[in-house]
Amino acid sequence: MKQVLSLITCLLLCCTVQAKSKIIEEPPFCVRNTTSIEVSKVVLSDTATVLHIYAKYRPKYWIRIASGSYLKDNNGETYLLRSGIGITPGKEFWMPESGEAEFQLVFPPLSGKATSIDFTEGEDEGSFSIWGIQLKSKELPKLVLPQEAVVHPTDKSATLPEPVVRYGNAIVKGKLLDFYPGMLKELSLYLSDPVKGYEDPMKAAVNQDGSFSITFPVMGTRPASAILPGSNMRFFVEPGQTSEVTSTCGKFRDNSQNSLRTRSHMEKSPTSTARWQAYPQS
Repeated sequence: MKQVLSLITCLLLCCTVQAKSKIIEEPPFCVRNTTSIEVSKVVLSDTATVLHIYAKYRPKYWIRIASGSYLKDNNGETYLLRSGIGITPGKEFWMPESGEAEFQLVFPPLSGKATSIDFTEGEDEGSFSIWGIQLKSKELPKLVLPQEAVVHPTDKSATLPEPVVRYGNAIVKGKLLDFYPGMLKELSLYLSDPVKGYEDPMKAAVNQDGSFSITFPVMGTRPASAILPGSNMRFFVEPGQTSEVTSTCGKFRDNSQNSLRTRSHMEKSPTSTARWQAYPQS
């Protein structure tokens, strides 16, 4: 009789836990700095927050999830990683022959006021981060372009202005719309040389609001590129001109474009207010 009562008690407890759990399949997110991992599912309960991770990486190579990883919700509250299921935080996780694997990361329960979370290993170079994981909506927050920004649609018949050949200073300034504090401390800007290709990068500090500005000497009109988390910007610079560029950081709008399984990747086209318009990445 005692065994029957114990069994009934366990079943009731399991049903209670399941009833209080909320499962979010393939939650949309705003931006990430890696294509090696994605959150395939979030399970919320009164006792824990569990991130189901799908990883895709080179077969027989390893990835590692830092033991100091944490979640940060939209209200600024942080939740330190408790443990892993199928992976040991802080130790190498060797990818199988398929190059695909799944594991879980366990965190404390979230505040009831949380509507989105960021997952991050920290601010060290090479750390995995996924920002803006949505918990209560399948829609991402709408982007608001700066008033002076102009979206340039692709026009194959359009012609570029005549390039100039003179020496002087060029200015590149802009703003990253999907920017989160701690995402990027500096931006690498590359100039294209017709003989040796892209030159060594110049560094532009990125402010906490995602804005940046850099001034440098240049000989004539030059193609340029700036590397961002999840995407990049391409545009032109010119002596005596200011290239004003506004861009997203690798926006993913729906689950099919969000998933590593489909190998689908979408990047927003940059926008610009410069005489030399930004052009989208193919």
